[in-house]
Amino acid sequence: MREFKLKKNEIRNSWFMLLVFLVLFLVSLVPILNPDIVDQEDEGLRKTFLFFPPFLFVILIALFSFVRNLKYVDVLLDDEGLWLKHKDRDGNIIKWCEIAFLFDRSNLQSLDIQDINHNLLLRIGYDLEGFETLKGILLEKMPKTKKNTDEAFSFNKHPLHHVSYAAISIILTGAGIYLGMNGSAELGYGMALISIIVIAYEYFTTVYHIAIVNKRALILYPMRRMEFTAKDIKAVKSSYDTFEGKIYPQVELSVTGANKSMKFKHLGKNANSVYSALNNLKGNR
Repeated sequence: MREFKLKKNEIRNSWFMLLVFLVLFLVSLVPILNPDIVDQEDEGLRKTFLFFPPFLFVILIALFSFVRNLKYVDVLLDDEGLWLKHKDRDGNIIKWCEIAFLFDRSNLQSLDIQDINHNLLLRIGYDLEGFETLKGILLEKMPKTKKNTDEAFSFNKHPLHHVSYAAISIILTGAGIYLGMNGSAELGYGMALISIIVIAYEYFTTVYHIAIVNKRALILYPMRRMEFTAKDIKAVKSSYDTFEGKIYPQVELSVTGANKSMKFKHLGKNANSVYSALNNLKGNR
C-alpha cells in the first residue's frame, strides 16, 4: 500500500492565508466597535468601513472551508486500485480496471480520473507529494486499449499561438524603437533586439503540429520538420512543467538521433491523448 499526501508547504500556506484574513477581519471590526475613530461627517468613508467586515467575512468562511477540506485529499493505493484516505477501502476503491481516461485540468490544477463513459471517478490535485509518480502508476495500471494501428491522429497548436507571437514581437519591438528614438538609443534598440531574439527562439523551437499516420509520426516546427517510425522512439513520458507558479501537463518524446527529448504542450487536446497516441505508436514496432 502506498500513500500520497498533500504537500506540507501547501498546508502551511493555506493556514497562513487563513490567519492573514482573520487578522484583517478583526481589524475591520475596529471602526464599527469604536465609531469615534471615524469621521462621522464623511459618509463615503463611513460606508467604506461598513463594507469591509462582511466582505472579509465571506472570504474568511471560504478559506476556512478550503483549509478544513485539505485533510480529505490524500490518496491510498494498492494492487487493486486507489481510494481517498479518509474513506473506507471497501466500497470506495476505484479499481484499475474501471479507469479508462485521464484528463488534466490545468485551470483547476488537478487530474480527473474517468470511466469508459467519461464519468468522473476521482479528482486528484497536482499538489500531492509525488504527484508525477502517482500519474505514472495510473498510466501503467489502467487497462491498455488496443488501438487500430492504421488510425490517424493529429494535434495542433491553436491558430492564436502564431498570432500572439507576432503581436508580442510587434509590440515589444515597436516599444523598443520608440524608446530608442525618443530616449536612450542603447536601451531602446537593445530592448528591441533582445525581444526579437528571445521571442524568435521560443517560437521556432516550439512544436506546433503532430501527425501520426500509417505507423509514422510527423513533427512540425515553424522552420523544420521531423519524421520517424515506431522503431525510432526510445521513450514517451508524461510530465509537468511549472510556469508562473502553475503546473501544466506536457509530453516528452525521445527518438533515435535527437540530442535531447522533445516536449509537447498546449497542442489543442488533452495532453494524455497525445501521450496515448505516441505511446501506442511506440508499442506497434
